Amino acid sequence: MSMYLKILSVLYSIVAVLILSGASYGAAGNIAEVEQAVIDELNEKAEIDVIIVLREDKTPVPPKASEKRKKIRLIQERILSGLYLSDFKMKRKYKTIHGMAGKVSRKGLSKLRNHPDVLRIHKDRKAFINLAQSIPLINADTVQDLGFSGTGVTVAIIDTGVDYTHPSLGGCLGTGCKVLGGDDFVAHNPNDHDPMDDNGHGTHVAGIVSSTHPTYTGVAPGANLVALKVLDNFGSGNFSDITAAIDWCIDNKDAYNISVINMSLGDGDEYNNPSAPPCGTFLTALAISEARAAGIITIVASGNNAHSDGISYPACASAAVSVGGVYDANVNSVSWCANSSCSVILCTDNPTYADKVVCHTNSDEILDVMAPDYAIHSSALGGGFTTKGGTSMAAPHVSGAAALLLDYDPLLTPDEIVTILKNTGVNVTDPKNNLTFPRVDIMAALANDMDYDGIPDDGDSSSIAGDNPCTGGGTASCDDNCIDIPNTDQADTDSDGIGDLCDICPSSPPARVDGMTPSYSTIQEAYNAAGSGGTVQSQDTLFFENLVLNDSKSVNFTGGYDCSYISTPGSSIINGSISINSGTMVIQDGSFELQ
Repeated sequence: MSMYLKILSVLYSIVAVLILSGASYGAAGNIAEVEQAVIDELNEKAEIDVIIVLREDKTPVPPKASEKRKKIRLIQERILSGLYLSDFKMKRKYKTIHGMAGKVSRKGLSKLRNHPDVLRIHKDRKAFINLAQSIPLINADTVQDLGFSGTGVTVAIIDTGVDYTHPSLGGCLGTGCKVLGGDDFVAHNPNDHDPMDDNGHGTHVAGIVSSTHPTYTGVAPGANLVALKVLDNFGSGNFSDITAAIDWCIDNKDAYNISVINMSLGDGDEYNNPSAPPCGTFLTALAISEARAAGIITIVASGNNAHSDGISYPACASAAVSVGGVYDANVNSVSWCANSSCSVILCTDNPTYADKVVCHTNSDEILDVMAPDYAIHSSALGGGFTTKGGTSMAAPHVSGAAALLLDYDPLLTPDEIVTILKNTGVNVTDPKNNLTFPRVDIMAALANDMDYDGIPDDGDSSSIAGDNPCTGGGTASCDDNCIDIPNTDQADTDSDGIGDLCDICPSSPPARVDGMTPSYSTIQEAYNAAGSGGTVQSQDTLFFENLVLNDSKSVNFTGGYDCSYISTPGSSIINGSISINSGTMVIQDGSFELQ
C-alpha cells in the first residue's frame, strides 16, 4: 500500500471515530440529538437497540387521526428508503407516535443522525416491574355502594400480561369478556398475539383494578380490561415494546373505549426534571403525552428504590400520573430488599400504620399522588389470590379510582381527573424529604368537588355527594362552588347553560308521568303515556308546543315541580294550541293561559 493510501486509510479511521465520539447532542441545522450512551456502546459493539424520535411538523390545528397516521408512515418510509439492512434492522414502526425502534450500526447511526426527519436517537432501555386491606382506605367500597363501579370504562394493563382465565377477571378473552382483548409485544413470533401472563405481576395488578371476587373486590369491579404484554416471565422488557403498547391503546381507543392506562413498571433510576431527558424527550414520555391528548390518562408507579430526590422513568414524564405508596394498616415491622436475593436490606418500616409512606417509595416534588402499597391481596396467576407489595400495587388503585370517576362522569378529561385526585384526599408526608402528597380518597373526590373545579366544597359536611346543591344563580362561594356563569369544567347535562349543581332541579327530565320511571321530552309524549287519573308533570311552567288531547281519559297537568316532585306546582302557560278531540278538560288549582 502506498504512503498516500495509508494516510487516507488513517484519515478515514479518524473520521469514523469522530462521528461516534462527538458532542452528545447536535444543535446545528437538522443534526439529530444522539444520547451519549448510544455513542459509547457503539464504540464497543457492532449494533445496539435504539429508539428514534421523528421530527413533527407543528400546525395550529392538530391533524385528524387518519391524517396523522399517514404523515407518520410517510416520514418512516422516507427514512427507511435510505437505509440498508446492515444499517438498521426494524423492530417497531408506530402508528400514532412519531417514532421507530430497531438495531442500528455505526454507519446507520451516521445516516440517521444526518437525516432531516430524525429529531433524536436514544437507547432502548430496560424496564422492570415495580414489585416490592387497601380498598376501604381509599373509600372505593363506599363509592361502589353508591352505584359506581367503573362500568363502561376500559383500563389497559401494560404489564406482564393478564391471566384472563382467572374467574375474578372474567374467565375469558374477547368480546363479551371482562378482558376484551390485547396483544403480546414480547413474543418473537409475529403471529403470537396472546397476552397471557407468565409471571403473575400483571394478573395481580389487574385484580386490584377490577376483580369481581366478593371478598377481594377490585377498586372498579365493573370496569373492563385490555391486556398488553410488554414484560417477560422475569418481569423485564424494553421501552420500545412499552411504547408500542401505548401506540396500540391510542390506535384502539374507540374500539375498546380505553380511557385509562396502568403501567406498574419503570427503569429504577432517579429523575426530578420532567422536561429533561429521558422524562421530557424520550419516545415513551412523548407517547404518554399523545395518549393524554387522545383522552387517555396514564397512571405510572413511581418505583421502589427509596429515592428521595426523584422518581423512575416513565413516571417522571409530565403527562403521566405518578403514584407512590402508603400502608393501609398496621402490619408490624416490614423490611424491604435491595436486591433479588435479599442479601441487602434497602430500608425498614417500624412501626407501620395506615397512611404511613412506605420507605421504599421513590418520591420528589414531581410525585403526584399516593395510594395503598402493602399488603395487597389480589388475583394470582393460575387462580386464587396472593399478597404483594410495592408501588406496582399503588398505581392500579389510582387507575381504578380514575375508572370510578369516569363512571360517575364520562365527560371528565385526563386533566380534570388529575385535578380532582390531587385536590382531594388525605395529605401524607414522606419523612425521607418532608414533602407532603395527597393520598387518594375517591369518596372525597366525588363529594368534595362535585363541579370538578379543583376547589373542595366549603359547606358539605355530610359526606354524601351533592347533598346540598346551590339553588340557582349561586355565588362563587356557595356550598358546591356554583357560579352565576358556569366554567367549562362544570357538568351541564340538561344543557340549560347553568352547571348542574346550580340548577334548581339538576338533570331532571323535561316531562314525566307521576309514578312512572321513564321521562319524556315533551308534554304530548307524557300525556300519551299517562293513564286515566294520571298526573303529567314538567319542570318548566311555560311550554311551546301544540297539545292534542284525543283520548277519553282524565289527566292532571302540573308544571314547575321541584327535584323531589312534591312541591305545589305553579300555573302552566302554553304557547300554542290545545285540541280536544274527545273528553273534557277540567282546570283546577291553576290556570291554562292560551297566548
